[in-house]
Amino acid sequence: MKLAVDEAGSGEMRELWEEGLPTAASAIGYSELCCALAGVVRSGRLPVAAAEQVLELANGIWKRVVTVGVEGVLARHAGALGARHALRALDAIHLATALTLAEAGPIVVSWDRRLRRAAAAEGLPVYPETTTAALR
Repeated sequence: MKLAVDEAGSGEMRELWEEGLPTAASAIGYSELCCALAGVVRSGRLPVAAAEQVLELANGIWKRVVTVGVEGVLARHAGALGARHALRALDAIHLATALTLAEAGPIVVSWDRRLRRAAAAEGLPVYPETTTAALR
């Protein structure tokens, strides 16, 4: 979202994106992005005429993302993580996805405080806040 629509954290996210680091996300991320962008149009923050351009931007962003499927084992792991950390379902899936990539040394990029706390508790570095103390 922060790459497609100006909001708090967009500048930081664009700088990070421009570094060209490998990016991975759960397959649900694409539908989540498209639905969020449609919500921005419905709310009037973007004109209806911009909706098609925003969707094109979403498709352009997603071309750089390695997509991780949500299979049974990952979904069950997400359920356990969600229960343990009081996460919403989609955030639990994102965290489970990051944990499946742990050997690659992922950094969880999120502006959602609850998701950052859970990722840090599971031993993953987080951005923009990378210290556990900063997440309290």
